[in-house]
Amino acid sequence: MEITREFAKLISQTSYKAISEENIAIVKERILDTLGAWIAGYVYWDFRKHLIDSCESMGQGYAGIIGCSDKKYPSVVAAMANTSLAHSMELD
Repeated sequence: MEITREFAKLISQTSYKAISEENIAIVKERILDTLGAWIAGYVYWDFRKHLIDSCESMGQGYAGIIGCSDKKYPSVVAAMANTSLAHSMELD
């Protein structure tokens, strides 16, 4: 748990201006890459419907599963579903 606190402290104390343009470009590339992988998972993964249906039983919240804007889930459930979709096609 201590490493998580230290990481959170580092992140909270880092300003956008302190990040190099090269690193910002890399982060943007990684985000686009993840979104592309997510789209592939959402469109082509055979178990997408089962994953989203299973999230229904995990309660309601304030976070969404990308592509399912009409329903909200607990943050941890939405995060699990979104990352599962992004990694489902093993494109990373």
